[in-house]
Amino acid sequence: MTAKNGGEGRWCPVTVAIKEEILTAAQSAGIDIQDLCNRALAGAAGIPYIPEPREKKPESAPVIVADPCVPITDKSDLHGKTGDRLHPVINADDPKARTAVKLLPKPKAGSPQVSLPGRVSPPEKPLPVPPAPALVPPPEKPKKAAAGKAGKRQKISPIGKFVAERIARDDGEECHISKDTLYAAFTQWCRERRITPVPDRRTVTVTLKNQFAMTESTIAGEPSWINARIR
Repeated sequence: MTAKNGGEGRWCPVTVAIKEEILTAAQSAGIDIQDLCNRALAGAAGIPYIPEPREKKPESAPVIVADPCVPITDKSDLHGKTGDRLHPVINADDPKARTAVKLLPKPKAGSPQVSLPGRVSPPEKPLPVPPAPALVPPPEKPKKAAAGKAGKRQKISPIGKFVAERIARDDGEECHISKDTLYAAFTQWCRERRITPVPDRRTVTVTLKNQFAMTESTIAGEPSWINARIR
C-alpha cells in the first residue's frame, strides 16, 4: 500500500501477503484493496474509519477533431458551400453527436461522394461474369459391325453347297464313296456353276472331316468316305 500524508492522519505503508487468486479476483472486480483493508482493520480494532475524500475529475468536453492542414477562412466551409475541404470527426461519446450528424448537409444527387479521412470506401462489386457454355461432345459415330457377327449371314463355301446338294448320309454297311470319285464329282459340280478357283483335294478332305464330321476309311485298298453316297 502507498503511504499518504494529509487528511485526518498519517498513512503508513505496510506489506501484506495476499493470495494470488484473491488478488486477481479483487483486481478484476475493481475492488479498492486499500480502502477495504483499512475499513476491516478499523472495525476489528473498534475505532472509526474516515475514508480519504476522492477528488472529482472534471468531465471532459466533447472533442471535435478537424484537419489542421486546412485553414478555416469562412464559416460557409463548414457546411460544404464553398467546397468539401473540411472533414470533421465527431466524438461518439458526445451525447449531442446524433443531433450534429442530422444537421450535416446531405450531398446533392449526382454529386461525387467524398470519403471521410481514415475511412476506406468499400470496393465496387464486380459485374457478374456469365458462365461459359458447356462443351457438348460430338455425337459418336456408329461402330461398324465386325464381320461374322449376328445379323449378317456368313458366306457358304462351295464345299458346303456341294455337300448340301449332292451328298446324302446313309448308315448302311455298303454305303461308301471313294475319295477320288467324290473329288471328281465336286470338280464337275464347280465347273457347271463356273466356280473358280476350285479348292484342291487336301482342302476338301480337311473340310469334310472338320466341318461335316464325315468318316474316312480304306475299303478294298481304296481311301473312301463311309456312311455317305452321291445323289
